[in-house]
Amino acid sequence: MDFVRDEKKKVAVAASFGHDRDFRSNRERIIASEYFKRFDAISVREESAVGIMKRVFGVDATRVLDPVFSTDRQVYDDIAAESTRNETEPYMLTYILDPTPEKKEVIRHLSEKLGLRTIHILDGTPWNYESNKEKLGMDTILENVTFQDWVYYFKNSSYVLTDSCHGMSFAIIYHKPFAGIGNAHRGMTRFASLTKLFHVEDRFVTNPLDIIKNDHFLEPMDYTQVEEIMEKEKVFFQDWLKNAMFSEKTVKTYQAYPAKIETTEAVDIHVKINEPIQVKQTFLRRVYYHLPVKVQNKVKPIVKNYFKKKAQQ
Repeated sequence: MDFVRDEKKKVAVAASFGHDRDFRSNRERIIASEYFKRFDAISVREESAVGIMKRVFGVDATRVLDPVFSTDRQVYDDIAAESTRNETEPYMLTYILDPTPEKKEVIRHLSEKLGLRTIHILDGTPWNYESNKEKLGMDTILENVTFQDWVYYFKNSSYVLTDSCHGMSFAIIYHKPFAGIGNAHRGMTRFASLTKLFHVEDRFVTNPLDIIKNDHFLEPMDYTQVEEIMEKEKVFFQDWLKNAMFSEKTVKTYQAYPAKIETTEAVDIHVKINEPIQVKQTFLRRVYYHLPVKVQNKVKPIVKNYFKKKAQQ
């Protein structure tokens, strides 16, 4: 949002790094830090992201609930009602983004132990759907799944197996017994943060085969505590968002606005700026760090000489 003027309010809601560290180069971090500091409020989904924002970018952030939990479940029910799918028998839903032989083995195990037929949803991106379908190599893999269908199958499932963080989220929203498999490729931190928040770590593994070894995954789940936590988190999230959106804006620019003065006498208004070249320095530094490194090295002496002369004036 570098194109937004500083007198406009900028709020980031439930952003996510996906991982427990930042992968930018030092040069990119300097640029990102400047942009982050222009935001009025930033919230993130993981506790680890709060530390990254403070430690790496020098910015305060607040951990809030993933937005999928912030709305009433009836909203998703209405979406599911728009689906044209119709399942009449109980089933186990698998939402697998990255199929492996181990996950395939777990699917067969749970299906047999639970006595449920299986319905499979894969990563819907067109460039890897066919390859994922071949890797899973099982019947009843759904095609042309709309978002309405996606929600419908979560709502009406009897059990959920997934390696997706949002797959786990919707299993929780619909109070389904589930088994979650960590997906390092897509960011393990989100899984850990989600399961820790709702105290469902016992339904989560990093090695798929651990599900086969533990009959606990065959048991139903008590969602009483989860609902209590969710309601408190919803209130906190809504309060944070309301304050971020409607609190008074603090303008940190030198832009002046006309003021109405209730007096008939002539009044001289003086604006004192302690660092008159700070705006230009900040702007030039931002431009400088956007240049390729080779170009930076070439113009560095010119930039240093320019500010040296300015400081002497």
